[in-house]
Amino acid sequence: MLEAFDKLVNQMFKGWQYHFEMLNLTYLAYLMFADVTRKLFPGISESAIGKMVAGAYVSMFKPEEELVRLSKLTNSAKDVSAILKSDTSVKDKVAELKKTEAGKNWLAEYEKAKDPWFYVSCGSGWFHYEGSWLTDPNIPYSYIKDYVERLEKGDSIERSLDQIEKQRDEIVAEYRKLIKTDEDRKAFDDAYNTIRTIYRYAEDHLFWVEHWFHTIWFSKVRNFGQLLVDNGMLNDVDDIFMFNRYEIPQLLTELSTGWALGVDIPMRGSYYKSKAEKRRKILEAAGKWNPIPALGVPPEEVAEPFTIMLWGITTDKVKEWLKGVDASATEDVSEIKGFASSAGIVEGPARVLKRLKDIVDLQPGEILVCPSTNPSWAPVFTKIKAAVTDIGGLTSHAAIVCREYGIPSVTGAGIASGVRRDSPVHHLDLMPTMLELSGASADPERPLEALSRLDPLATILFWLGPVNIMLGLFNMVPGFPLDGGRVLRAILWGLTGDLMQATRWATLSGQGIAWLLIACGFAMIFGLQVPLLGSGPIAGLWVALIGWFLNNAALMSYQRVMLQESLGDLPVTRVMHRDYQVVAPATLVQTLVDEHLLGTSQRAFPVVEGDRLLGLVCLADVRKLAAEQRAITPVSELMTPLSGLHRLSPSDKASDAMIRLAGYQVNQLPVVEDGRLLGLISREDILKWLTLH
Repeated sequence: MLEAFDKLVNQMFKGWQYHFEMLNLTYLAYLMFADVTRKLFPGISESAIGKMVAGAYVSMFKPEEELVRLSKLTNSAKDVSAILKSDTSVKDKVAELKKTEAGKNWLAEYEKAKDPWFYVSCGSGWFHYEGSWLTDPNIPYSYIKDYVERLEKGDSIERSLDQIEKQRDEIVAEYRKLIKTDEDRKAFDDAYNTIRTIYRYAEDHLFWVEHWFHTIWFSKVRNFGQLLVDNGMLNDVDDIFMFNRYEIPQLLTELSTGWALGVDIPMRGSYYKSKAEKRRKILEAAGKWNPIPALGVPPEEVAEPFTIMLWGITTDKVKEWLKGVDASATEDVSEIKGFASSAGIVEGPARVLKRLKDIVDLQPGEILVCPSTNPSWAPVFTKIKAAVTDIGGLTSHAAIVCREYGIPSVTGAGIASGVRRDSPVHHLDLMPTMLELSGASADPERPLEALSRLDPLATILFWLGPVNIMLGLFNMVPGFPLDGGRVLRAILWGLTGDLMQATRWATLSGQGIAWLLIACGFAMIFGLQVPLLGSGPIAGLWVALIGWFLNNAALMSYQRVMLQESLGDLPVTRVMHRDYQVVAPATLVQTLVDEHLLGTSQRAFPVVEGDRLLGLVCLADVRKLAAEQRAITPVSELMTPLSGLHRLSPSDKASDAMIRLAGYQVNQLPVVEDGRLLGLISREDILKWLTLH
């Protein structure tokens, strides 16, 4: 169980690695494209730049497209349409649909759409309590009801991608005509082709990581929660979220220990139940707390490009927010300012929405005003005139979706959702002052020159995207143990037929590259300019350290391969030792110390009953127990139970044992078959065998 939970936690880290790989590359490409266009066309609006990249077919639109498809299926099935339009519960609708062949066919199509497209969170996707379209089918069914009703009225429920693409191509062509030199035209084309290739990942990451992945991950965590509930450790499945990642293994260990000892309900079950309840009450109290405007000292100036572009947080916005939303909302507000993330001019009634369940109140032709949008809100964009959000920049979800649907939007408005309803805000002007194309002058500056003027923190964050590309390219360097070195070894192995010789040559290649990096690093430290690497003591030190680590990794990897080759298919039973002392579960810890630990070099002692291995107790376990408790504590309470032990089977290889000893950072591993202890194996056992053979 512990291994399964650790694997689950590591999957979360891996998922968010993919998240930043997709997101940062997109933002970097957008910043580079925006920088090139601003230098080529001084005064160009952010809205115009946004229109140039609109028209992307992304995964985040698929849930809404599936809802549209399911709604259109009712055109030829009026009985299905009538059921879906009814005000009955989803359960009742499903029951009615199952009574007819057309209804069954529609339900079959609904089931096809669910995986993966309905793994959409009912919120941001970041929190377990938000639920999803799978757990709350009222959301997709309510959208379908609205779509069916609008279809019968003759309304369009789909975005016009062709129109968006046509508008995009026209504005790109008009601006491109103003470029005077081939060099500048190439710079523009390169930046444009890059952003058009990568742009979709800004929304793709949103679906696949923050929604699909999170929905599955929270479900897997709940499986552990259900296990703890079934065994009397928790009262509710979601109580598992009241504990952090380091506490949950403690609960699982208690559960395993109770099972091993034959206890139906672990003794500390009531303790964990009360702890979960206490923390739940704390969270409920915190939810009623009105936080202060800022934690710490707010920055005097916001210059980091990702913060501005994604969240819409600027220096002016920070000053505005520090006044407090409540203070701003109590006054009559006649003007709301934000980013013109999608241009246009509209008039209409504003609908302030702060919760997903309030979406049913949104009427066609209204202007959506909310703190922020998320993918669960996607179907509303076909019925609103415009959107205004408190939070968000030019690449926020609301900005991207509005551009894709061809409707105006203001993002990063700060206090829009907190303005009093009687405030005189009627006209929404989202059309920024745009530069006349005929007056644009081309006086470009190079993007890299602009980067050189950024402050250190902004520079670090600006280059966060390409770090992943750089790491990927470095990993393909043909030196073992990098992936490129492994490819080289595979080629040499195929040519020579000798794995060891191929490994030796690939290792030498890796060491050669490592020493080259070390030499380049020292050259940079002393002020020499190294191509692609630059110069300077800090950069040089990093390059030298990378070379040093690569050299050590090459040697260690080679030694491991040699060790595995030498051991071959040798089973652990040939290497393990059987001359060890064991103790009974009732043995007192003090007896263990006096008669075993102090009288032998053995550091770990199997706890056995008959021929059955119950667990393992070692010196480290004894040290955790207070000295005065040793005379009254049996080793059964101190040992690591069998279920929590890393162990080997007789069929395992000695080479695998060596890897596990290093990976688990333990001194020995028990060899167990059907619960019986056959022997112990340590690094010394393996090295002794290698010395003799």
